Amino acid sequence: MPFCRRRDRARAKVSLVASLLIGALILMPDPGHARSANAGLQNPSRVAPPISPAAPDLDTLAKKMAEEIDKKKLGSVVVVGGGGPEAKVSDLGAKLRDAFNDSLALQVRKSRVLEGGVVREMLRQSRVSEGMLYSDEIGAWIADHARADAYVTFRIYALTGAHASLVAELWTRGKQGFQSIHREAGSLTLTDQQSAMADSDFQPEANIPGASPVTASAGSPRCLFCPNPSYSEEARRLKVSGVVLLMIVVRSDGLADDVMVVKPMGHGLDANAIDTVLEWKFQPAKDAQGNLVAVQVPIEVSFKLR
Repeated sequence: MPFCRRRDRARAKVSLVASLLIGALILMPDPGHARSANAGLQNPSRVAPPISPAAPDLDTLAKKMAEEIDKKKLGSVVVVGGGGPEAKVSDLGAKLRDAFNDSLALQVRKSRVLEGGVVREMLRQSRVSEGMLYSDEIGAWIADHARADAYVTFRIYALTGAHASLVAELWTRGKQGFQSIHREAGSLTLTDQQSAMADSDFQPEANIPGASPVTASAGSPRCLFCPNPSYSEEARRLKVSGVVLLMIVVRSDGLADDVMVVKPMGHGLDANAIDTVLEWKFQPAKDAQGNLVAVQVPIEVSFKLR
């Protein structure tokens, strides 16, 4: 075969391979484009990665709630909760809440579900424990501070063997604050690993690493400026009285941080207790060498009608 003919055939093969590679690159999705689409309104055709072989059940629950959120034409929504039958948050509850949040974000068409990391950072900046994201006690407070139009509470209301019964509830703004307008129930079959997680208490990341409970050597911080809490309209109407127990860190500058509701009262008083303590000014604790130190202390905020 003449050399020029062999060379022409080689060029034809190279041209064909190049064409195929170009075609493949054209059909290949752009990772940057995929990220930008997920940053705002989510692509409803995508589904969250399963967290177990039974995860489609969790996705189904999220899909039903996504349809209701889109029907209400809500701008933005935040997901809170994860508590179990006894209102305690386990590692399982926190894991399922995060998975539900991700699945919901991927299935809404017209709304935006806030990412968990964004909400945690908002809580840290507000000097509130990120653990409050996994409690539904201050859902309205979180929605207000995150500038969301609504919030969804997620919880495990029953655990029977390897079966978890789930409920998600949508709350939107009304004339008298946030009101529940829709509820969906679902279920999930747990793996052995997930069942073990149900017995492990969730430990949120501390805002102030190294803060320890008060000791005899450090002494206790003393409140210097302690205004009384305000009543919510609902609590005043129902004539509710009692005590909200908080766990806080008093920083070395005398401010409260890492605020966590330990014993709630409901009726909007838990959020009022948090707002009140965030305004308090303390005389910080000192260590044995006289240095100002951050310590963790329980705080009771009393609500009494006069």
